[in-house]
Formats: sequence, structure tokens, C-alpha cells
Amino acid sequence: MEVQNIRIDLISPSPLNPRKTFDEVALQELASNIEKQGLLQPITVRVAKSEDVTNLETGDVTTIPCSYEIVCGERRFRAVSLLKEKEDKENVAKIKAHRKKSEQFQAISCIVREMTDDEAFEAMIT
Repeated sequence: MEVQNIRIDLISPSPLNPRKTFDEVALQELASNIEKQGLLQPITVRVAKSEDVTNLETGDVTTIPCSYEIVCGERRFRAVSLLKEKEDKENVAKIKAHRKKSEQFQAISCIVREMTDDEAFEAMIT
């Protein structure tokens, strides 16, 4: 099982997820824990959209993922997204001060799995 770091902006919650509400206070607490300890468990995603890219020299076609859908770990994703927003605001100030920006929370650790809608829904409710 390979873990990949995927940019937050390429990932979105699944419309299949039966869980629709999230406790904001609990998300803030989780974000605080992740900020201190790091993300201890990757989220699970599946490819939502991909596109074919042709190598002009060989003619080989490669399928490249363009976006991902969360299967498991939406709370962790939302918590890291809060940290990304905070980091983005701090980066604006750093850039204005000609300092190097931080990119600690621009991506999240993911396990990418191929799953049908039924398999993804089953994983979400398990």
C-alpha cells in the first residue's frame, strides 16, 4: 500500500458520504493535534477525474489523475484544510516580508484506491 502526498486543492469530499455534519469545535481540536503531532494516519481517496496524455515522441498514452474524492478520512481532511487556510494567510505576510513561505499543510498523505461507487460507499459506512 503506497502513501502519496496529494495537494489539498485536488481533493474533494464525496457526495456519497452519508455523514453530512461535522462538529466545528472537534475539527479545531483535531487540527490543533495534527499541527502538533502531524497527520498520523493517511486518508483514503479514489480518482474522481483523469485525463489521457499522449507522449509526442512515442505516441504512448498515459492516464493522469486530475482530481480525487475522499473515501475515508473526511474529518482529517477538513482539519488539515483548516491548517492550510491558516498557513495560506501566514504565507501572504511572509511573501510581503520577502521570507520563504511554508508548505507544510498544502498536501495531505493519501492512500489511492480504485473503487466503484458501491465499494466506496461500503468503505464510508464501515
